[in-house]
Amino acid sequence: TSVSNTGDQAFVFCFLGRSGDKVTFNAGQSAFTGTAPAGALPLCTANLPAPAIKDPSAHMNVVIYTGNGSARDITFGGNSELTADYIAIKNRDQTDQWKNLSRGRGVTKELNWDDDAVESTDTDGLDDFGVTDGFGLGSGAGGYNDNTEKFVAFGWAANGTTGSLNEVGTIDSTVSVNDTAGFSIGRHTGTGSAGTLGHGLSAAPDMIIIKCYQTQAGQSHIMYHSSNTAAPETDYLRMVDNAATVDYNDYWNDTAPTSSVFSVATDNGVNNTDLPYEWLCFRSIPGYSSFGSYVGNGNVDGPYTYFGFRPQFILFKCSSTTGSWLIFDAVRQPYNPNFRYLLAHDTTVERTTSDEDIDMLASGVKLRSVNSSTNSSGQTYVYAAFAENPFGGSGVAQGRAR
Repeated sequence: TSVSNTGDQAFVFCFLGRSGDKVTFNAGQSAFTGTAPAGALPLCTANLPAPAIKDPSAHMNVVIYTGNGSARDITFGGNSELTADYIAIKNRDQTDQWKNLSRGRGVTKELNWDDDAVESTDTDGLDDFGVTDGFGLGSGAGGYNDNTEKFVAFGWAANGTTGSLNEVGTIDSTVSVNDTAGFSIGRHTGTGSAGTLGHGLSAAPDMIIIKCYQTQAGQSHIMYHSSNTAAPETDYLRMVDNAATVDYNDYWNDTAPTSSVFSVATDNGVNNTDLPYEWLCFRSIPGYSSFGSYVGNGNVDGPYTYFGFRPQFILFKCSSTTGSWLIFDAVRQPYNPNFRYLLAHDTTVERTTSDEDIDMLASGVKLRSVNSSTNSSGQTYVYAAFAENPFGGSGVAQGRAR
């Protein structure tokens, strides 16, 4: 019998016996009682190499809350305190827009994944990034804190500041970096000429999201994803709609990111003269984050994708044809199958239908339905995933099957 994951990793278990022999395989259902040979260890998650990040809640977390219509603080919880520098909030009950805020742009300054409008101000929205392990809200009508309505917030930590000057690359920027977790958030003023921006990470980003946030309406959040196509630097995805990937050289200048910079060309969406832009950069960190792709098989016994951790948050997008941006997490739905999802490009309420079932497992995700958004036969899907618990090692906790 063999048990394998994606790629070239596999374990093969062999048993030799005669007719009538009985073999019991201990897959963790009981304590290990044998003595391992010298130089060997029992095969279990605790004996896998320790991950670089033992407690993901210090870097990314999810919280759900019910609005009360009054000023209040929201805390993420978890093993560690999270100083979030980028927060996305969605009303799960009503067709309100996504609320996307950053410490660098400042409190009350709102962008929306589902809209290509410029930054707006809501003084009753998120009004404090200084709350320990959380954020402060005003009365929050219209998508932040409406009385009795249900909300979810996703937070990512950079370095807890508005950023500092980065003169790496041909275009100066202001960048806040958390290289341990592979995340940086920056801002630059467009030059109108193709150039490069220092992202502050120690390896090339796997995912970049950029948005012009003032003056230039009609520009969506534009995404680069390293697993989008064979040459992802020539292509882009837009978070505002369900369109397939597009080949276009005026966003990334047909140039792949490096360990120090990423490239922008001259399109209004990334680098128009004197316009302000904000961008997020992510690189994969084993045991904490994963950015990749898979091909759907159109079967309820869908593909299994190895992350190296039990996921807390997963974003899916079909890149080869039209398909929704789906967000699942382990807080709104802590058990399998997980059928509770939000659409990142849409204002609609939380969906709870079985046509998008997934299993969030100890080391990855298993698709359990046939649909165009996550598992259509022969189509390519990109994803971004962040850990609840790493798979193995001596951390705060280890990923376990649900």
